[in-house]
Amino acid sequence: MRFLHRVVWLALVLGVALNATEPSFDELLAKAKAGDVASQMILAGRYDNGIGVRRNPKEAFKWYERAAKAGDALAQNNIGCFYLNGEGVRQDFPKALEYFHQAAANNQKDALCSLGLMHDNGLGVTKDPVAANDWYRKAAELGDANAMHNLGLSYETGSGVAPDKHVAFAWFEKAAQLGHAAAQGRAGYLLYNGEGVTADPVAALNWYRKAAAQGDVESIANIGLAYRDGRGAQVDPVEAYAWLDVARFITQRWQDNMQTKWGIRRELDGLRKTLSPAQVKAGEARTRILYEKLKSGSLN
Repeated sequence: MRFLHRVVWLALVLGVALNATEPSFDELLAKAKAGDVASQMILAGRYDNGIGVRRNPKEAFKWYERAAKAGDALAQNNIGCFYLNGEGVRQDFPKALEYFHQAAANNQKDALCSLGLMHDNGLGVTKDPVAANDWYRKAAELGDANAMHNLGLSYETGSGVAPDKHVAFAWFEKAAQLGHAAAQGRAGYLLYNGEGVTADPVAALNWYRKAAAQGDVESIANIGLAYRDGRGAQVDPVEAYAWLDVARFITQRWQDNMQTKWGIRRELDGLRKTLSPAQVKAGEARTRILYEKLKSGSLN
């Protein structure tokens, strides 16, 4: 899955929301109306995330748009995302491209990545994986983890470039080191299977765990397979069952990516047939523990 994201001055927004010495909402609103771009961005971020106010994408869009028209590159990127996703405004790919190009002209890395995604998927432009990779590379060189991950996918699958899993791993690893969950999962997968890099199941499991802690479903399932097969960890069918069952539970309402959903279910059903009733019961108990840890952010 390719990634892009809207960027919010979240630390600044939280600082304003929590620091009593900062301007009140009314003062912030007055400054934003007077044309203060920083205040417009903070106000937009509050509405975008529901910090101190009810979340309101239309209001967020309004204030991002004012900041964007004043030349703020971050706001330009965010307006592009609103138009791309049809959030707070009617979906409009040409408008999204317009704002992403404005932000990209100022080397706004998220906008560069977003332009890659639009060319990758033919959104408002002719589908062009070569051009997509050019945009991804520009963003990656500025440190954008999403772009690094997307380049990794391009090299892994041969989209717009010659397939090269060694190069794919290098990009996944760079993004993984920046905390990108999906890239951590892909780096783990290539390490586990020795694709483009020397097989190292222990290192693979380490990346899987980091990705799983962020909710990456494929990594959660792959930890289960590692325990089932005894690669990178000792064979533990109960632990294997629990990890696969957590992945099954997360995906049970998915309406897309059905291949992953049914693949996880198939692996779990196959494992269940080899377990005793007592092992299944123990696995289900462990599932509940793991799922609660995932929700609380303490999964390991």
